[in-house]
Amino acid sequence: MDIRLSEKSKQELTALGVGVLYLYGSRAQGTAYENSDYDVGVVFTDPKKAHLDIHSYNELYNVLSAIFPDMLHGPKLDIAILQRANAKLQMDAVQYGAVLFESDPRVRADYEESIIKRYDDYRFLEREYEDATFTAFSAPPEYV
Repeated sequence: MDIRLSEKSKQELTALGVGVLYLYGSRAQGTAYENSDYDVGVVFTDPKKAHLDIHSYNELYNVLSAIFPDMLHGPKLDIAILQRANAKLQMDAVQYGAVLFESDPRVRADYEESIIKRYDDYRFLEREYEDATFTAFSAPPEYV
């Protein structure tokens, strides 16, 4: 999918403090249906801005709605504030998504480096949990 942002959209995103904008999910991977939603991941230059109030969220939604085609009657927009998402979702956006916008390549590089490290920690704990769960369910039941 080829989505190009206008200079106006780039300026608006920058004014809102957006550092990186990812398109991820089926639309980024080319497996979307006509009415598949647009999964958009937002990374703010200042992580404190990731805690949006309703006014700021509406501003962001309005800017993003102008970027994606046929939002009124067609596919829906699913916005994830990646700095508030779990490590798996963040890594999926980084690994399989497409970068639509970056305010500064260093912001993106720093974010992606941090999520790769965080995801490694997450995967270790996830494997430990899976191993413990598998062991617990595969053991013969104890009768009292």
